[in-house]
Amino acid sequence: MTDEKRPDLHHSQGVMVSEVLAAAAEDCFGCRVGHPSDASTHTCRRKEMPPAAPDYGGETIEVSEETAAEAHERLRVLVLKMAQAELKQSELAEQLDAADRELKTYQENLVPELMAELGLEVIKTKGGIYVEMKDVLFAELPKDARQEKVFDWLKSTGNDGMIKRQIVIQYGRDSTAWADALVKLLETTELRTTDANGVETLSKVKDHATMQIEWTIHHQTMLAHLRAELRADPPRHVPLELFSGVQKKIAKIKKSGSR
Repeated sequence: MTDEKRPDLHHSQGVMVSEVLAAAAEDCFGCRVGHPSDASTHTCRRKEMPPAAPDYGGETIEVSEETAAEAHERLRVLVLKMAQAELKQSELAEQLDAADRELKTYQENLVPELMAELGLEVIKTKGGIYVEMKDVLFAELPKDARQEKVFDWLKSTGNDGMIKRQIVIQYGRDSTAWADALVKLLETTELRTTDANGVETLSKVKDHATMQIEWTIHHQTMLAHLRAELRADPPRHVPLELFSGVQKKIAKIKKSGSR
């Protein structure tokens, strides 16, 4: 039946009720959930409902099987190269140790012994290699009971000035305040500190740190003194046995321009 045969369905302003309902069905949230039969009683809830937020919860980033396979292959190659580099480093380190031992044999035994047999102190080969004999002293400050005898010997010869007192103070990582106050600790045996709660305490260094006090001699200073004593004219007595000392001649190649 056409609208002309049903004039009662026309709106007073000439708008069809069916057109109103059709527009509401397209634009109204309420029409989606239940369309009222009477447009005059329909209340649009579109403005009352906030727009729904986009949902990306189901989105994932996928790596194709081909890309993953390529990455694993690249990783396998890198790991293999790393293993080869580590093996090469180990082999070179062994070769270096072997070369050091071989050089030491030539410097300390083979060449010096033959030069001494020939009565030579220096030699220059036809190829221009210049070799000379050097007196070398090997010695160390003992850590056992002999150390006190070393100090006594230095005192008796008036050389005890090279003996130094070494004080080592060790703090834990959580004792930053004490470490920062090290200068004050060197000036006094006590220090007043404040903890995080504002509590002040007066305590001794030993309550917060392990102190180690020892007498020592700088290694190079000791060697220089021993060499000077041995080269004095006339040579002075040096108790090398206290230093596990050994004096020997070694052959050294003179570098170009070092003479």
